[in-house]
Amino acid sequence: MLFLELCYTSSRGTSEGMVRKQGYEIQSLEIRRVLAAPAAPVIIEPLTNGEIVSRFDVHMEVDPTAYSDPDGNAHQATTWQIRETAASGGAVVWQAVNISDPLSKVHIHLGDGTFAGTLAGQTALVASHSYVLHATFTDSNNEVSVTSQRTFATAAGRILRNEMKLQSITTRSAGANGCGNFEGVNSRAFVCSITTTAGCLRSFQASCPLPTSTS
Repeated sequence: MLFLELCYTSSRGTSEGMVRKQGYEIQSLEIRRVLAAPAAPVIIEPLTNGEIVSRFDVHMEVDPTAYSDPDGNAHQATTWQIRETAASGGAVVWQAVNISDPLSKVHIHLGDGTFAGTLAGQTALVASHSYVLHATFTDSNNEVSVTSQRTFATAAGRILRNEMKLQSITTRSAGANGCGNFEGVNSRAFVCSITTTAGCLRSFQASCPLPTSTS
């Protein structure tokens, strides 16, 4: 769909958006194409505002099926940023700019970007701290969407309890994808039993086949 803007020139000057006006003599008429940016991203991870996540690996994801562009232009790239809250100054502390990889433009982790500002050179966010995820789309005509935001906070301590369990599974299980048996329990079934809103658990769960049996 194209957005068109009408512009006419009359003996009294140039006006836009209206072709006829009493008392004007239309001398020329021009049709201009008005470019339209894609709709703002729909963030699905973190799932809700204020969600508690690991400071070592924030699972960030947008809904690819919700991408929409009035011009029909394709989704070219996504810019991801994690910022301090407005109350803390709003500075960027992590970013992955203009990511065009088919997977990473809809689903990304801290290891895929760069820490910046006060966290430059770091490998994790600050524990027990509030942040804001920003996601912005660029389409194939380089038009940029409105930025979507999702607030979240990092867990206290070194690591989330569920992630400690997950690390035990992945380090002790057989198989290239970390799926296998851990203490007599199928890994996927075990992860299912402890899954919370932590995105990394869902990612691991999705990568493992359904168990044929459990012991």
